[in-house]
Amino acid sequence: MKKIVLLISGFIFCFCSNSSDKGSLKLNDNQKNTDTLVNEPGRLLPRKLRNIPFGIVAGHFPNPCYAELENSKYVWKHNTTIVANKDLQIIEYGSFLYTVNGWYLRVTYSTKDFDEHYGTVNGQLKSGVTYCDPESWRMSDSLFAGDAMWYYIAKDLNGNLFKGIAPIETEGLMLKDVKIKEGYLKFSIANSTVKWTGYGEIGDYSLSGDLKLKTAIYNIISDTLKNAELVFDMNSITSDKKNLVDHLKGEDFFDCNKYPIAEFVLRDPIHLKKKSLEAKGILTIKGISQEISVPMNYSYENNQSVFSGKISFDRTKFNVKYNSKSFFSNLGDQAIKNTIDVEFKIKS
Repeated sequence: MKKIVLLISGFIFCFCSNSSDKGSLKLNDNQKNTDTLVNEPGRLLPRKLRNIPFGIVAGHFPNPCYAELENSKYVWKHNTTIVANKDLQIIEYGSFLYTVNGWYLRVTYSTKDFDEHYGTVNGQLKSGVTYCDPESWRMSDSLFAGDAMWYYIAKDLNGNLFKGIAPIETEGLMLKDVKIKEGYLKFSIANSTVKWTGYGEIGDYSLSGDLKLKTAIYNIISDTLKNAELVFDMNSITSDKKNLVDHLKGEDFFDCNKYPIAEFVLRDPIHLKKKSLEAKGILTIKGISQEISVPMNYSYENNQSVFSGKISFDRTKFNVKYNSKSFFSNLGDQAIKNTIDVEFKIKS
């Protein structure tokens, strides 16, 4: 087992996750409330989490996470998602910080807190369903690096306990500096197009509109697309049916006040000289992240890299359930298909 010891004592930590997990904590080399390394060298997990079987898969995105500066504060923006492998009920969750003395239990939350941040009722997790805290952010007055770990403890109907853990690296680097260093280039927002189409369940009824990019960066090395990150401005959504726009931006659909952006991040590099290209990555809508594959074409025209293609995705996997037959009955001709098509042409 590889053991990593990170020297972070003496820093000020401040976590913000929606309206809770606010405050600061100063750590030092004499910190007493730590676990694993002081009393039991070689052990990695805190005692609190041992002897409980895993039953929850948890993770953060992006991870590692780099800082951005907003309102004179450094912010490490990421979401946190969990999926249970059977029906469970969250009874406790919280986070540890990693110090020279081991894990420090930063904060513990209740079932009620979990409902507030993850949108559940009484902490109930359905097997295979993704639950997300879209703003599980760290904030601070200073730029620093640190490792943390969120933990989740749940029980089944028989009272058996199960756990999940989600470590995260927050780096002492600015996101913009990392991108410049890695040789990222910008896609053209003005010259790129994104069009969406949704369909009724009955007949050939459909609606369509446009969506604009907010930011989009990439890098190509030796005919290989190494990285690409596209951020979509959800408040820019339009429709060929004008009175539909406010509905699309509302809570029934994309809830743009709460989730003003959607994002696609390339996961695997793509060799651009192949005949058939497929972009495998993470799509995040309404704070929920899902792996997707996007068939696409690449060309180099007038000194521009051009990526084009069409993606179809299931909106209900991102908690967009309005008039879906999968969740509502007796909809008649008001039923809307789960699938949304998005055609794109992105230019450098």
